[in-house]
Amino acid sequence: MSKPTRIAAVAAAVILSGLGTALGQQIEWTQTINLPKGLNLPQGLKADILGIELGETYATAKPKLEALFKAATNTAENNKNFRNLVQRFQLSTPGGPLEISYPGGIRVEIRRYQPTVPPKEDDWIQVNFSAPSSGQQVIAIKRRIAYKKQEDQIRVSELLASLKAKYGSEPQLVGDYGRSRNYLFRYADGKLLNGGSACKPLFLEGTNPAGLKNINTDGTCDVALLVEVNIGISKDHAEIVRFTLADNERTKQNLLADFAYFDSYVEKRRQHQRGTAPKL
Repeated sequence: MSKPTRIAAVAAAVILSGLGTALGQQIEWTQTINLPKGLNLPQGLKADILGIELGETYATAKPKLEALFKAATNTAENNKNFRNLVQRFQLSTPGGPLEISYPGGIRVEIRRYQPTVPPKEDDWIQVNFSAPSSGQQVIAIKRRIAYKKQEDQIRVSELLASLKAKYGSEPQLVGDYGRSRNYLFRYADGKLLNGGSACKPLFLEGTNPAGLKNINTDGTCDVALLVEVNIGISKDHAEIVRFTLADNERTKQNLLADFAYFDSYVEKRRQHQRGTAPKL
């Protein structure tokens, strides 16, 4: 059994849960990998949602999300929420179970119901991070906007035009289901690739090392943006829009490095517990 698989066998399920900011016992973090922003994207292209970019760190992304939350000044406090999502699980060590926990995500929810304050919609965004051993980088972002009134629905044609301007190409239609349509941008090795409905941005709500090897196996889905549109009052109006932006290759490499670090940390503790043989 490989080392990462061995860790999966002794660790509780890794989950993202709304547990506030209280963290459990911490291991001594050391960063072992630092993948740069913009990796596998065309030069000059910035993959972000609301200014939060793939590959940036928890330390830089959190203030941006806090600013979004504070900017909703016309929203009642009970209609908005800021949650730190804690990634936590346990490792079996010679000294007993060791709990690992760190901010694995942040979710901001803003529900705007006031009829006189534009925009009038439900809006939430969640950003997921890898562990500190890989720099606690942004690996995936998801945003959902639901328009409360028909007159507030945006035009799909304008949405697609803005995406084309930002990403330099027409989004590829990868699913037409009558009342909903899916559009995709897919990048690999610094190039935009057309089509590829099998390419999906990964938004993991908990993981284990056993499945990491199955991410982006053919290397053609390094980074992906999926835009899902629910049709509104006409085919050119959107009632709900969902954005999922993920750096699949970064997710794979960072999480592999994280689990390898956990395994190395357990082994070091095991060696330390053995001590030094006495002189005879």
